[in-house]
Amino acid sequence: MTDTGDWARALARASYGIELTPGRAAELAAELARLDGAAREAPAAAGLEVEPGVSFRRTLLALTRDRPPSPRPSRPAAEAPAPPRGLAELSLVEAAEGVRRGDFSALELTHACLARIERAQPRHNCFIACDPEAARARARRAA
Repeated sequence: MTDTGDWARALARASYGIELTPGRAAELAAELARLDGAAREAPAAAGLEVEPGVSFRRTLLALTRDRPPSPRPSRPAAEAPAPPRGLAELSLVEAAEGVRRGDFSALELTHACLARIERAQPRHNCFIACDPEAARARARRAA
């Protein structure tokens, strides 16, 4: 490949199945060159010196690394407790593990899910058919 346009066309074809015309490939190559130049000029515009071959990100990391430590004590952020979740909000894996461990029964889980369906159905109309009695019977058989 002799020029950037050839390279851009080959990359577009191989990566994305896109056929670029030579004119469009040249436009894209020019835009990339413009953006690359802007990225190189940005640190200088901000008053920072960046050596060739050194990324701006590395320069910022070096600036923060050389800063003296803060006089404030460093403490880990307090983790907010997770909001309490009902049985019907458990993931399928969590529900299955809970039933296996004996934390709750399949019937208790079914009752919680049916109650959630009853609350959500009028607003969301998300179930075409729901047979609570059949669900309870299956849960009893699983116990």
